[in-house]
Amino acid sequence: FHGFAFIEVAVRDDAGVRLGERLQQLGFTRYGRHRTKAVTLYRQGAIRVAVNAAAESHAHGRSAQQPAYVSSLGLLAEYAGRAASRAGALLSARQDTPRGAEEFEMPTILAPGGTMIQFLPHDQPAEADFIEDPGGTAPSCGLDTVDHVAMALTPDQRDTWLLFARAVLGLDRCETGDGPEPVGVIRGIGLANDNRRVRVLLNATIAPSSGPRAASDSTKVGGGVDGIAFGCTDIFATVKRLRDNGVSFGPISGNYYDDLARRTTLDDAVIERMRELQILF
Repeated sequence: FHGFAFIEVAVRDDAGVRLGERLQQLGFTRYGRHRTKAVTLYRQGAIRVAVNAAAESHAHGRSAQQPAYVSSLGLLAEYAGRAASRAGALLSARQDTPRGAEEFEMPTILAPGGTMIQFLPHDQPAEADFIEDPGGTAPSCGLDTVDHVAMALTPDQRDTWLLFARAVLGLDRCETGDGPEPVGVIRGIGLANDNRRVRVLLNATIAPSSGPRAASDSTKVGGGVDGIAFGCTDIFATVKRLRDNGVSFGPISGNYYDDLARRTTLDDAVIERMRELQILF
């Protein structure tokens, strides 16, 4: 795999309009519309986000529970057909969708929980099936790549996804880490391919046995993408541009930055810049 080709979000009602506005606020340009489907493509750097409002889309039934839902992850593959055939030989379900005469082939399989994984030739641009809208430019905020995607899963779902990612996608286990959550501890397992251009974080909440167990919207429908991390060259410049554009961020306690000064060797001036822009380490 050469990286993420695109991330597709299934939407309903007016969620597509609101998501499009948010993407442009994040510095994405509206590239254009799909030749035959109600799909709009946004891009920034090497990131491509497809907003799918098609009533017949695979995830539309599931997104009836949510106004927007990540329905598909596109992967740039050295040999797209072989990747899909290998997945089929390992008993992954195929989910190929009808394509027009001028549209390129995109072999598709279903991951555990129903998220589609679509394989694109590594030299095939995602824009090939879209008609460009010349008036869709917007100032970039410096976002360059999809660094990784995070899945929200139950412990059982995580084990299934771990097997799928290693056996079918050929990803290797890498970093792990725990983090606190109101209902327990989030335990994350990282997976990546050899060149680290495709990285997936499998998060599962380990809830206390005596307390109520809460699940995210993703886990309630079988587990799915819960977070998308974008890579950038200069995080301070990027976050400043995003804040100037009116993007809202989750508030970070001041105690977090006081603690950084005690447990890291970061320069005090760097920590103050992080505190000002609410950037995590």
